[in-house]
Amino acid sequence: MFEKIVQIKNYLESKFYEREAEIEGLLISVLARQHMLLIGPAGTAKSFLSVELAKIVQGVNYFQWLLTRFSTPEELFGPVSLKELEQGIYKRNTTGKLPEAHIAFLDELFKANSAILNSLLTLINERLFYNNGKPFRTPLISIIGASNEYPEEGEGLEALYDRFLLRYETDYLKNDANFISMLKDSNGMSQPPSITLEELQNLQFFMDMIKVPDEIYENLSEIRRKLKDEGIRPSDRRFKQSLSLIKAKAMLDQRQEVQLKDLMILA
Repeated sequence: MFEKIVQIKNYLESKFYEREAEIEGLLISVLARQHMLLIGPAGTAKSFLSVELAKIVQGVNYFQWLLTRFSTPEELFGPVSLKELEQGIYKRNTTGKLPEAHIAFLDELFKANSAILNSLLTLINERLFYNNGKPFRTPLISIIGASNEYPEEGEGLEALYDRFLLRYETDYLKNDANFISMLKDSNGMSQPPSITLEELQNLQFFMDMIKVPDEIYENLSEIRRKLKDEGIRPSDRRFKQSLSLIKAKAMLDQRQEVQLKDLMILA
């Protein structure tokens, strides 16, 4: 089963040129049940990459949406059920929407308005969606967010930005040979691998059991101290959640124990 995730990595790297770092981050996000942010211009395969992953994982519910300043909660969370409303119950029909998704891609993430933001924050972090005033556990594994630009200060998006542990800047292809191969749509692996949702969940279970030596905790503490000296203060939550990322990195390298080099995924 461990080999499957490596096969998926190799396949995606053969299909998407100059996206090795983003592909590694995407697979680590899914294994660690964390979220990833892609920042870069349109046309750099941000959404295509997440769509391709959703095709590979059999049995997942996939949701994709482009946010605008005028997006409404109905677009992400589903319309209010008129039948229930007639009985005085304010309940959304979430079928096919974000609360029922395992993997989601949200484009232009930072255009989310205040009507969407609070529900989105709770769903991303706690995996809860409040419907008719009651919290419901969602099956969400990972959200891949995308934006053409970073959020501006003072827009109230700091909490949303903080929810994405892995962040990558994407750009257009730089290598001429890769550009020509992309135009020809020529890649070495035409048959995509597959993994079931149950197999992925088993990998996530085994990932939680990967050993973290004491020197890793000590190095994280040293990183925290040095960042503080530079005026950079990541939240305690980010440091706690980062443990799942370094465990997933070790699993991707088919190891049962975290090594110091795994900390580089946090860069």
